[in-house]
Amino acid sequence: MAGHLRLTETSYDVTEIYDKSGYSPLHFAAYKNSDRLAEVLIRFVSLPSLIKTAQILKSDEEDQTEEQRAERKVVLQDWINNPSRGEEGFTAMHFASFHGNIEFLRRLVELGGNIHIKNKQDINLLHTAAQGDAPVSLAYCIRNGLDPQARDNK
Repeated sequence: MAGHLRLTETSYDVTEIYDKSGYSPLHFAAYKNSDRLAEVLIRFVSLPSLIKTAQILKSDEEDQTEEQRAERKVVLQDWINNPSRGEEGFTAMHFASFHGNIEFLRRLVELGGNIHIKNKQDINLLHTAAQGDAPVSLAYCIRNGLDPQARDNK
């Protein structure tokens, strides 16, 4: 069918793809403030156990086994909390906080994102919210236990 995606025997692990700047597709979606793109990526995260056997994971949770749901949760947590491979080491959560995209930030936390995560310079989500002039992110971070007095290592 022209114009439609077709499932093949080949599967790609979107959590292992990085561009030259060290950004994964999730980093890029958050950097571009595209929570819609991020939702698509999150929905179709494959599991390592299935990639090895070239199987496709059904995206509907009710069609997954308990083991697949648990494995997917770990894969998502690792991916969400994984810093970019560049010198800054920002996570998708840093970018969501910078843009004041509170719904996206909440979704990432709901999926296992660590609200207390810091990048390589000890910059937390509160710092990026301030850098992005995003008061809604500042309020969210403070309500969720981030210290407004915290310092980075610069």
